[in-house]
Amino acid sequence: MKSLVEIDYKLRESFSKIKIGSIHGKMRAEDKRKIISDFRRNQIQILISTTIVEVGLDIPDANLMVIENPERLGLSQLHQLRGRVGRNSNQESFCILLYSSSINKAARFRLNMFKKNLEGLQIARKDLSIRGPGENLGIKQKGHPSFKIANLKRDAQLFCQVKDVARCISKKDGNLSERIIKRWKIK
Repeated sequence: MKSLVEIDYKLRESFSKIKIGSIHGKMRAEDKRKIISDFRRNQIQILISTTIVEVGLDIPDANLMVIENPERLGLSQLHQLRGRVGRNSNQESFCILLYSSSINKAARFRLNMFKKNLEGLQIARKDLSIRGPGENLGIKQKGHPSFKIANLKRDAQLFCQVKDVARCISKKDGNLSERIIKRWKIK
């Protein structure tokens, strides 16, 4: 995997007559704002970035996104990145994925799902089924919870009822809810 600095250097070599900027999460906020503003005003024509641009970057005339090593990202994150281009309906836009032909089967499946699907809700559902929701009562952001009985996908319609019951239990006896959680969660 190439670093942002290496990519910046190679692109500046290849496109010496084009203004290039780069941003990453460790930059000062004001420096990032300046570069994005310059990109928006077309004073920078190529913006190199980490996934910091995943959400919130709105440049209507941006029409090309190249994502290196997309196999390392989840479907929802890829969808968010792809959404940074094509905001101007008057021009065609493209999202190019650069990855090795030797990626594993799961990554290939994910990327094929991404390429075939533009609908965010369907991508989010598939991402949830692949990665899992993470822990409800912990810090893991992916993986399938280890409940003894419940299946989050199968039992989704019961969640509202369970939430109401949980509120009642919590109001009546906070210690009881802790004992219930310990009883039903696999360690």
